Amino acid sequence: MSEPIGEKDKITILLHEYDTLRQEIVNRMNNGFQLLAVCAVLLTLLFQAKSTVMIVVGICVLIAVIVFGLWTTFGNINNAAARLRELEADTNTRAGEKLLIWESECAGALTGWWRRIGLRPRFKASIDVNKNDFPVEPLVDQQSKEK
Repeated sequence: MSEPIGEKDKITILLHEYDTLRQEIVNRMNNGFQLLAVCAVLLTLLFQAKSTVMIVVGICVLIAVIVFGLWTTFGNINNAAARLRELEADTNTRAGEKLLIWESECAGALTGWWRRIGLRPRFKASIDVNKNDFPVEPLVDQQSKEK
């Protein structure tokens, strides 16, 4: 039977997941820009249509692409950001100090345009801290007591 992993190894694993999710958010943002390019192409084709039926069908397709694209893109970004906030809280608790704060305090869902106009972001509930999994005292306090 193997030994349980230490807090430092747990933090390393959590940071790897954090890095992966940050990259996932960047990729989803790039998908949003690609969606804009597709919509621009559809709009250009729509302007070249000669029949009213083609224009109506084009508008319906354009609206469907925009709604579906925005819904999936922002939904994925919000899910990844919610998990990042959980990882930040977990990592900060394990480390005993506030090391990661971007999604929890500075990200666009908290400080950006949507918040300014009064729309609340779709946050998931924060994680419940498993008291058995964390040391009783933060690591920093333990290290300072040993000195």
